[in-house]
Amino acid sequence: MQSSLKYKMIMIYFLLVFVAMVIMGVFINSEFEKYNMNLVRSDMINISQNIIDNMSILSKDDFYSHKDELQSGILDMPISKSYEVSIIDPFSYDILASTNSTFESQNAFSVLNEGVLLDLATENVVERDILIESDTEKYSIKNMAFANKNADGSIRYILYERRSLDDIDSMLQNVTMMIIRATLLALFITIFFGYFVSNSITIPIKKLTRVALTVSKGDFSAKVKVNSNDEIGQLGSTFNYLTKNLENMIKELSSEKS
Repeated sequence: MQSSLKYKMIMIYFLLVFVAMVIMGVFINSEFEKYNMNLVRSDMINISQNIIDNMSILSKDDFYSHKDELQSGILDMPISKSYEVSIIDPFSYDILASTNSTFESQNAFSVLNEGVLLDLATENVVERDILIESDTEKYSIKNMAFANKNADGSIRYILYERRSLDDIDSMLQNVTMMIIRATLLALFITIFFGYFVSNSITIPIKKLTRVALTVSKGDFSAKVKVNSNDEIGQLGSTFNYLTKNLENMIKELSSEKS
């Protein structure tokens, strides 16, 4: 029974720590992902605004016919290599300029996400995280498209940005592994200290049980050693008091009979 109580207490400690670490891990992972995704989103918005403000060629009515100037202009922009930016004709959906040289003169529907492009018909900004899967790899790409419009509401040009989320996914995996290692360490420490904490309860109870068995055989000299003032110590003191009173009562009855 004592062993059962001991391991029940250790299991309770184990489960409490495990649940707490899982909740904390999920929260940390979620907040870390949210923080990094917000940074990426903010960078994409800043890139689009920077292009609109600083590529003067885009303010000309005939910028469609100046592909070379558009291409050189977008390559001169201070854009991190992590980001891919394309300027798209909203009528033909031809890519007029891009930081990805393989996209030049291609149709956007053949190399970019069709759903994002079509959603620009009703929205000014479209954001979508797309999972790419193949036989050898799986990765996510954040897509953001911005429709630059004329005063009459017609689309003047489309800015389409993409960024691989591999580095963020990798960081999330590293954070997850750190949390798992921390959880295992916390559980090991919990079991280690839980064993001693449970012993501080079960060992005095076990000693009390042995003394009670001795008293039940008529040996009232057996006493429980009290080492603390907590509930276990109070139980031992009460038992000793009970034993002493029981011994006195028996002696009194014996003397009356004699």
